[in-house]
Amino acid sequence: MKPRQSNVKKGFDPPVDRSDDIRPRRRAPRASAMNNPAVRDVDDFYATHKWATDKIADRLSIGGHVLDPCAGTGSILRALEFWPRVKIAEGIELNEERAASYPTISQGDFFATEPRHVDWILTNPPYSKSLEFVRRALEWAPDFGTVMLLLLGWAASQKRNGLFTNHPIKASLFPLSKRPSFATDGKTAACDYAWFAWLTNRFDQGKFEVLPL
Repeated sequence: MKPRQSNVKKGFDPPVDRSDDIRPRRRAPRASAMNNPAVRDVDDFYATHKWATDKIADRLSIGGHVLDPCAGTGSILRALEFWPRVKIAEGIELNEERAASYPTISQGDFFATEPRHVDWILTNPPYSKSLEFVRRALEWAPDFGTVMLLLLGWAASQKRNGLFTNHPIKASLFPLSKRPSFATDGKTAACDYAWFAWLTNRFDQGKFEVLPL
C-alpha cells in the first residue's frame, strides 16, 4: 500500500496549536539604568562623570556649602573642587571602603544623620533607594536646592507623583543632551538621564531645560 500523500505543500510548515501549552514563556530582559544589567552593582554604585556635574553646577550657579549624601568615591566632590563658588564640598557614604577614598567624605548613613545647615544637596542616588534619598534630602531643607541625577523617566510613576504635584517646591527638570557612561569601557548608558532639582528660588521652579553639550 502506498503511503498516504500529505496535502501540505513542500517547504511549508503548518501552524502549531499552542492552546494547551502551559509552559512559562521567557520574558525579555528589563531595560536598566546602567550599561550592562548582567553586571549590575549590588549597591547601585555608578560614579558620576565630571562633565555631568559641571553642567548642572554651571546652570544653577552652585556654590557655598554642598553635600553629597551618597558620595561613593567622591566623583561629584572632585568635580566641585574646580568651582570657585563652592567653599565646602563634603559627602556621606555608607560603604566604609568607598568613604575612605576621599578626604571630605564621612562614613555613615544619611538616613541616620541629623540634618544640618547646607546650601545645596547634590547627588547621584542609588536607583533602588532614589525616592527615599529625595524625600530625606528635602527634609534637610537646604537653602538653595536639592538636586538629583536620575533617569529621565523617573517622574513617570504614581508612587513618586506626590513629589511633583503636592510638594510646595515645584520641581525643575534639566535633561542631559548626551547619555553618560557608567561602564569602564566608556560605553554610554542605555537610558536618558536628567538632573531633577527642587529649588527654593521661585524663578527657577518648574523649568524644563535641556542642558547643552
